[in-house]
Amino acid sequence: MKVRVIDYSEFENFCEDLGIDIFPVNQITDEQFMNMYNDSGSDWEFNSLKEFENEFNEDGGYAPMPSEHIIRFFPNE
Repeated sequence: MKVRVIDYSEFENFCEDLGIDIFPVNQITDEQFMNMYNDSGSDWEFNSLKEFENEFNEDGGYAPMPSEHIIRFFPNE
């Protein structure tokens, strides 16, 4: 299991680069998400739901914020 995080600005840049209007984030495909993740050079990920839960509940420095980040779960990794 991997939980990956990107900044919302990466999504905005993705849409701008494609010349399309911003669409609901729940319509981003896994492939699109990974393209944005890789293009950003990000390595912001959690290796388990428990790791994500702990960071989020502790309001840690790597806890994503819904207004600024997009998360995606990859259960088969």
